[in-house]
Amino acid sequence: MTTNHYTTIDTPTAPQMASFSQATMVAGMIYTSGQVGMNVATSERDETFRDEVNRAIDNLEAVLSAGGSALSAVVKTTCYLSSMDLYAEFDALYRERFAPPLPSRSTVQSGLARNFRIEIEAIARVIEA
Repeated sequence: MTTNHYTTIDTPTAPQMASFSQATMVAGMIYTSGQVGMNVATSERDETFRDEVNRAIDNLEAVLSAGGSALSAVVKTTCYLSSMDLYAEFDALYRERFAPPLPSRSTVQSGLARNFRIEIEAIARVIEA
């Protein structure tokens, strides 16, 4: 959907929420909402933390792709962990999925909905017109 100021991005290949868009695009940049490790088919969280992190990044990648972008075009992420005890494992998994040069990143501890342990939001350049 396009307004006078921005375009919303929504794809069925990532979790959809009724109260906000998966992402918005303006001036060649995509701003995603937080993506969690939710399986779109079951609406459930992945069991292991490893799978949950990879699913959250898969969901982020799906939203970016729907907007003409990719993980390689991400310039900034904000990552929310339910516990900083998960930081070392999260960091290793993140580095498996994001190639150098790594985007700028903030990682904070936060209470997350529905017992999710990770949520990732991103700002990325549009790379496809």
